[in-house]
Amino acid sequence: MEWPHHLIVGVSSGEIPSVALNLPLLKSSAIVGVAWDTYSHRYPETYKANMSLLTDWIENGKLRPALTDRYSLTDASRALESILHRKIKGKAVVIP
Repeated sequence: MEWPHHLIVGVSSGEIPSVALNLPLLKSSAIVGVAWDTYSHRYPETYKANMSLLTDWIENGKLRPALTDRYSLTDASRALESILHRKIKGKAVVIP
């Protein structure tokens, strides 16, 4: 039997969520923390394959990242400030 996995990949909002631990127990699921940078160094070939798959999913509309903020190139410093002060939830994009 394959159990569902819930991956925790960073906490960029600055708020660390809490989970009632009875939920994974009742759902027979696993919660796994993923240190993306460590993983990419430890398993570079798998990382490249995963990134290729994710890119494909995004390009084909199977995965839609939460894009919450858009900045012009002239506002790039404001974008970096927002990231630094953890004001962005989701992804920020700087558009030329």
